[in-house]
Amino acid sequence: MFKKLQIQWLSLMAHVHIQQRQFQPAIVLLEASMELKPKHFEVVKALAFSYLKGQRPSCCLRLIDGLLKSPISKTDKYFLTQMKGQALWQLDERDKANAAFTQSKHFSMPKSSEKTLTGDIV
Repeated sequence: MFKKLQIQWLSLMAHVHIQQRQFQPAIVLLEASMELKPKHFEVVKALAFSYLKGQRPSCCLRLIDGLLKSPISKTDKYFLTQMKGQALWQLDERDKANAAFTQSKHFSMPKSSEKTLTGDIV
């Protein structure tokens, strides 16, 4: 029970930092959360996002490649493939980035009422 509460608290605090666009503190909190439960999908996804926004595209790609191998919703596949494209773009791998962006079109884009990882409505 205590471990679950720790993960929830760390994730909550990380999301507060993500909302404030403070990605380095979010990374620290999410990495600590992953020490407690390494395969927690939402934590890994948030960490990949924080790595991307924190200019650590290689770390982001490593996590995304693992997440895309697991059974996930089309909406998650859409967001993860978009993030993959952005990470590849940061690494100046434009052709691979464009391929990822094209691939993401095969997955369902979220409805306008759905929220993104950062809480923004798309």
